[in-house]
Amino acid sequence: MAFPSSIAAVPHRLPLLGHMVSLLRDPLAFLSSLPTHGDLVRVGLGPVTAVAVCDPALTQELLRRDRVFDKGGPLLERVREALGDGLVTCPHSLHRRHRRLVQPAFHPGRTAEYAAVMSGISRSSSARRWRGSSPDEPRVTTTFPTCR
Repeated sequence: MAFPSSIAAVPHRLPLLGHMVSLLRDPLAFLSSLPTHGDLVRVGLGPVTAVAVCDPALTQELLRRDRVFDKGGPLLERVREALGDGLVTCPHSLHRRHRRLVQPAFHPGRTAEYAAVMSGISRSSSARRWRGSSPDEPRVTTTFPTCR
């Protein structure tokens, strides 16, 4: 995909690698440096070029106008193949339906119920896994509590 020349390109792009070396070496420094190049900047992710939004107002516009700025592209298609059409990866046409399905689970009144369940599981798992052969002898374990 060709991008307009008005979108600034981040300098020091390496052939084939793009900006991946800088991004992997120090992600926070690399991402923090992007706004110095403009509100929209072209970043090389390997052989692929992506556009990063660095302006808070543009970011808000991008998130609010999801019909205009729908999710898509080769990377998202690969993620969608692996994870399916979840709330994060689904296109606009499915997003509202998915959001309404999961919304009741995040109602503020449900938080106390979740906390009680998680505390109970944590207490029972900890008591069971950290007990030694005798009550006075603690044991160290490499087993972690699992999802139920």
